[in-house]
Parts: sequence; C-alpha cells; structure tokens
Amino acid sequence: MSKQNNRIHVVDDDRVVCHSLCQILNKYGSDVESYQSGEEYLENLTEGFRGYLLIDHKMGGMTGLELQEQLLQKNVHPTIIFITAMSEQIKERALANGALDVFEKPFDLSKLISLLNSTQH
Repeated sequence: MSKQNNRIHVVDDDRVVCHSLCQILNKYGSDVESYQSGEEYLENLTEGFRGYLLIDHKMGGMTGLELQEQLLQKNVHPTIIFITAMSEQIKERALANGALDVFEKPFDLSKLISLLNSTQH
C-alpha cells in the first residue's frame, strides 16, 4: 500500500471485526484508527481527513449511511468503503452518495487490499 493512501479509519460496532481489520491493515503498512460508532467517529473527526473510511452500516445508534450523510453535510470527503452484511439494501444509496464501493460480509480481504492499492488520494 502506498504512503499516499495508508490512513484508514474503521467504524464498526463489532469489536472483533474492528480489531481484525485494524491488525491486518497495519500489517500492510496502514495507519489505522478504529471507532465503535458513527457518533464516536464524529466526536473525534479529524478536520481535513482525506484517507479511507471503512464503515459498517448496521450499528447501534447512527447507521453507516447516516454517518456518510453527516460527513457530506460537514463537507468532509474521505474515500468511503462500506463493509456490511446489508450490501444489497444500501449499495445504491451508498454509491449515489459517493462511496467508492460496498463489500458484503464476509468479504474477500484480498479484494479490499487490491482496491486500496489501486486508488490514490
């Protein structure tokens, strides 16, 4: 993964998924931070963050789509990738709102790594 796109924020209320993604992405040289909810992410929002944002959709409290919409309202534009068990229900709206892709859980990690490697910020 190139230095240009190695900043990744993961928002998922499943601690196991969050921890696993962080560990794997760290092994690929990424600088990864995790958040347990959309609300927590917004409370800690880094102004000008332009890295990747990996979001689950169905979380306690704010959904992934609601987080995406809040970021649009705040004029914050990270590269968003959804990783969710609800991909068919949200894909059209997520992509229309600017998401790069939507992965269905369980997902192929090699495809995610390939996508991260193929896009530049």
